Amino acid sequence: MKVEVIKRTENPLLKRVEVEFRIDHSGAPTPKRSEVKSQLASLLGISEDLLVIERFTSTHGR
Repeated sequence: MKVEVIKRTENPLLKRVEVEFRIDHSGAPTPKRSEVKSQLASLLGISEDLLVIERFTSTHGR
């Protein structure tokens, strides 16, 4: 599973960083939310406790 950050936006009003990302999991089933959270937290260098994944979708056939 390869995680790529597409967009990173600072939101000073809410004191947070908003991130859009893409996951390449070719030839494998859709990864579990916990696996994605772990990979993304390690990529961003933050604790998993500080990370919230709002939306998680998978595109079929691409």
